Amino acid sequence: MPVAKKGHGKVLFWGIFGGLSIAAAAGLMMFDGQRLVLPDLPWLRDLVPASAPVVVTPPPAPAPTALASDKLPPQVPVVLTEAMLPQPSMQLDLATSENKGPVISSPAAVVTSEPALQVAATLNSSVPAATPAIQGQKSPESVTVAAPVPVHTTVSAPPALPVAVTRIEKTAVPPSTRELAEKDYRRAESLITAGQVELAAAALMQALKIDPGHLPARQKLIRLQLGQRQNDEAMASLEGGLVLTPNQTGWAISLARLQLDKGDIGAAVHTLERSRPHAENRPDYAGFLGHLKSRQGEHADAAKYYMHAARLAPAEGRWWLGLGLALAADNRQTDAAEAFRQAVATGSLSGDLLRMAQQQGK
Repeated sequence: MPVAKKGHGKVLFWGIFGGLSIAAAAGLMMFDGQRLVLPDLPWLRDLVPASAPVVVTPPPAPAPTALASDKLPPQVPVVLTEAMLPQPSMQLDLATSENKGPVISSPAAVVTSEPALQVAATLNSSVPAATPAIQGQKSPESVTVAAPVPVHTTVSAPPALPVAVTRIEKTAVPPSTRELAEKDYRRAESLITAGQVELAAAALMQALKIDPGHLPARQKLIRLQLGQRQNDEAMASLEGGLVLTPNQTGWAISLARLQLDKGDIGAAVHTLERSRPHAENRPDYAGFLGHLKSRQGEHADAAKYYMHAARLAPAEGRWWLGLGLALAADNRQTDAAEAFRQAVATGSLSGDLLRMAQQQGK
């Protein structure tokens, strides 16, 4: 009886030791696509029963799934059938015998097996090692995310607009009338300097024919005509100028004098009255017009023009003397005597004019 217990304990010891060795060998398996063979140990020959090698073939790896939608299909689990699992080599009955020690429940627990147990697992090298799954959590799928394709945006320049070619053609611009008149005027000046007065007058008349409003040319022509005693030609030149420019009050006085010299008092008065609005501030203009009115016998109008001239130039005795004579002729003796005294007081009179003022003022 003691011998039997000693044998049973040895069997139990080697059974436990063999199971731990098998578990350690299984834990050292490497899934690199090679066949796994347990080491050939002598003590394993009596523990492992003879059986056909078990081949564990994992299911094919699922194809990469593109992110087509938010819901992904569940992963297909790897199912190991009973035929694929290694068969138990023995059964241990942990029931306690009468001697309070673990015993083998039946003679079938004695191991009669082949020398070694070979477990082959052929795995697809393309399948990555599975990640240990937590109970109640779905294992993640193998998801292939396509890398973003760079978008190359090509900005093309707008088509060039046709450029209009502008041709600049130079054409000779004919000179203006003022330029032509100025040319004749310059030529007349050169002729005057050379002493050729007649040719100069002809050049000035040509300039006025081209441009009648050329004032310098007309002014120079009038001087040449008056210097040559050509009064009729001078009067024509003055009249033509006043028609175009009546504000030339100096030309109006010159023309009125020439007309007066010819005895045409009415024409002289008409000339002065035409340009009078432009000569309101000229005392000589008003005094000359008062003289012409007195010679026409229009003493009241003459006194009015003389009074205007005396107010513009109170220090000029001639206008006071003319005012006194016009007032005396209009039977306004008291006002006339006062005008004569003002004429003497100016001290600008001399000779016969002074004596006349003194006699009329008594």
